Amino acid sequence: PQAAGQAPVLDFRFRNGNQVAFEAHIVDVPKLLNDVKAYLRANPGNRVDWNQVNVQNVGYRLVEQQQNQYLVGKAAAWNVDLKPRPNHVDDRITVKAPIKKPGAYLITAQMANGNLSRILVWVADTVIVKKQLDQQSLYYVADAVTGTPVDKAQVEFFGWKTQQGAPNVNQFKVV
Repeated sequence: PQAAGQAPVLDFRFRNGNQVAFEAHIVDVPKLLNDVKAYLRANPGNRVDWNQVNVQNVGYRLVEQQQNQYLVGKAAAWNVDLKPRPNHVDDRITVKAPIKKPGAYLITAQMANGNLSRILVWVADTVIVKKQLDQQSLYYVADAVTGTPVDKAQVEFFGWKTQQGAPNVNQFKVV
């Protein structure tokens, strides 16, 4: 993730193009998390679909599985003029996205008359640090830029596991 309050930085590789159009689409992370929890509460038994519960894979779900229900609007759009290198050689530029609010964004880059690229960008205003202790874990919630503790932060944990309820029968339990 990149820190909130400053423009996220993206690297973009291209060749032969003169202009690229970027768009930043807002990802509805609360809806994604609620859908994961609802799926788990529905008790899929021993047929847990990893794609349904793997929150870290939201970029793949948006791009490859067209799960556009998690896109809730356009946060920004901007164009960048390009100077292609001679002899069809790749070039790479660094682009600052004009978004500063915390959240997840699907950034698209459409070359004029050419390819479409996509990347998921997380802009964080807080971070959670986990330290494993003897028989327990310590979690520290802090400001993403300064590291200052977030006073009275509320953190919700959820998870799941499959358990053997009877011989050769998997039962599903949300923990």
